[in-house]
Amino acid sequence: MGPRVWALRGGGPWFPAIAQPISAAVRGQVLRVHHVGPGATLVAVRALPALLLGVEMAASFTMGANDVANATGPAIIAYLFSLQLAGLVGGAAIAVGALTWGRRILETVAFDVVTMDLSMASAAQGVQALVVLAAVSQGSFTSMNQALIGAMAGAGLARGRETVHRAQIVGILRGWLIGPLSGFSLALLAEAVIRTLGAS
Repeated sequence: MGPRVWALRGGGPWFPAIAQPISAAVRGQVLRVHHVGPGATLVAVRALPALLLGVEMAASFTMGANDVANATGPAIIAYLFSLQLAGLVGGAAIAVGALTWGRRILETVAFDVVTMDLSMASAAQGVQALVVLAAVSQGSFTSMNQALIGAMAGAGLARGRETVHRAQIVGILRGWLIGPLSGFSLALLAEAVIRTLGAS
């Protein structure tokens, strides 16, 4: 069974190493998949997943500070929600989205952009959280997606060009170009239709 299948079944066989002893067979799989040196201690094998979990939590916190604010801002402007209620509704919606339609994006980010190991993933996720938190602390808009993909590509290039899946990154860049243009055009059209209907 490959690491991708294990990951989809609950985070990979290395994850329980954070909380409980792991067998020599599992430790060997961690060393092979995540490029941990053969002299690595059991403590190191346990510490890497814990580090990744910590930066993932920091990135999730950052998403609440950044993406929920972006998503619910219009509702606050229209006086539909208070700041606290908007944060609650937006946070709950993010959780539902992650547990339902988010699976395809999770798979794409996890497996199709850059071939990563634990140390690369920890670096990329940590940089993403740091960059976005720095922007949020100054009240600036930024994109968690762009920060993460950029960080993953940087970590991949540092390890070797063969780890970066160029076709997937080109597709992502194409989507970043199409998204704002589509949003502008469709919103312009929608507002024109709404005004026309309201005037009739």
